[in-house]
Order: sequence, then structure tokens, then C-alpha cells
Amino acid sequence: MIHLFLALIASFSVALMLRWVEKLDQPRLVVIASNYITATLLAVRDSRGHPAVIPPDVMATGIGLGLLFLAGFLVFGLALRREGMAAAVTMGRISLIIPVLAAIVAFKESPNLLDFAALVLVLLTLWTWEGRGGRPAPVLLLLFFLFGTMNAIMKWFAAMHPDFPEGRFLGLVFGAALAGGWLIAVLRKPRFSAAAIGLGLLLGLPNYYSSYFLVRALEQTPAFVVFPVVDTGVIVLSALAGMLIFRETLTQRRRVSLATAIAALILLGISRGYL
Repeated sequence: MIHLFLALIASFSVALMLRWVEKLDQPRLVVIASNYITATLLAVRDSRGHPAVIPPDVMATGIGLGLLFLAGFLVFGLALRREGMAAAVTMGRISLIIPVLAAIVAFKESPNLLDFAALVLVLLTLWTWEGRGGRPAPVLLLLFFLFGTMNAIMKWFAAMHPDFPEGRFLGLVFGAALAGGWLIAVLRKPRFSAAAIGLGLLLGLPNYYSSYFLVRALEQTPAFVVFPVVDTGVIVLSALAGMLIFRETLTQRRRVSLATAIAALILLGISRGYL
């Protein structure tokens, strides 16, 4: 339970800090590339003392996931700027349906009746959350598929390699993202500033622990519980932060979506004995 809660808080912190970066108008690419310095160093620290042998499938998965992480961060930042915090966070987080379905089909996890009802509410949230013009904006749909794929891969690692050190795997992930991020930064030559690099180094702390605690939670709790609890919790907290801190407004339809997200979270809490 504690890893589930910590994954939620760290994930919300990432969303909040990225929104703050957009508000300060700092170069997003520099912030994102810099954040992977901290994340990689933390992963290296946590992997010390473990055997150096890395299975080929873990190596390939870690590097591929790292590049997906980088793409997801860049798209998330773009969605924050274009669609606002509540929209970007909600669409990214309700992508949980992808890893949840993967876990049920591939790893034979079995949700009970309350779990199933919660998943239906998550789907309802997806269908009622519109982008501009009454339908999801392309950047939000891209975010949905990127985040869903990333989380499905995290579930695969937790299920297939439960004894492999999380820190070593995340070292591969964040190391690949670090190399890719700075390669893009060198080629695109964005505006560099000490503030952007400092914000990125700070962002790397919750970014690393959001993944670390998520993997730990997936090793102990079914995916159809972990992803809805973490992602729906982040949706609720981010929507509240968007309204209270950044003065964003929610349409009536998005308020309904937020209500269904909260209801899904409550059902899962009851089902798993957390409430």
C-alpha cells in the first residue's frame, strides 16, 4: 500500500512541476533533458552492489522504454501548453486501460465485480473527456497511447523479472532517455538557461521515484488495482491544482469526467480494502 501511495504522490509532483515549467516559459526540452541526469544518477546509486549481468530482453526493453519515456515527456509538455493541466493529465492517466487489459489478457489477472465496475467508469471518463471542438485533440490521443504503452511495458518487466533490481533496470531506462534528450537538445539548439537546467535537475527526483515506486507496487499488487489508483488519484489532484493554482476552468462535461474518475477510485478503494 505504501508504494502505491508514494507512486501517486511522485507522479502528481511530476505533473505539477511540468505545468509550473510551462507557466514560467522555460525551454521544455532543456528541462526534460536535464531531469534525466538526476534520474539516471539515482538509478545508478540504487543499483550498486547488484550483479552486472543484464539479460538481453531487459537490456532491449530498458533502452526502448527510455526512448518512449522521452517521447512521452515531450508530448506531455506540449499537451500541457495547448490543452491545460487537467486535460493533459487526465488523458495521459486514463491510458491505464491499456496496461490493465494487457495484464488481464497476458498475465491472467482477474478483477472482481467492483474492479470491473471501476474499469467501466474509467472508460466512461475517456469517452466524456473532450478536447477542443468536442473531441480529443490529436496531442491528447498521442499522449494516451504513449503513456498506455509505457505502463504496459513496466507491467511486463515487473511480472517477468521480479528479482531483477529495479534501480538497474531504471538505470537503462533513464540512461537511454538522457542520451536521447541531450542528442535532440544539441541538434535543435534550444535556449539554455541555468534556471531551466536547475528545474530539470529538481524534476528528476519525483520522475525517478514515480517509476521506482510504480514498479515496486506492481510487484506486490495487481495491475488493475495499481494503475487505476495511481492514475485516477493523479487526475483528481491535478484537476484541483489546475483550478486552484493555475486558474484553469473545467467545462461541465469535464466536471462529469472528473466525477466518474473519483467514483472509480472509490470503488477500487472499497474493493481492495483501502476504504
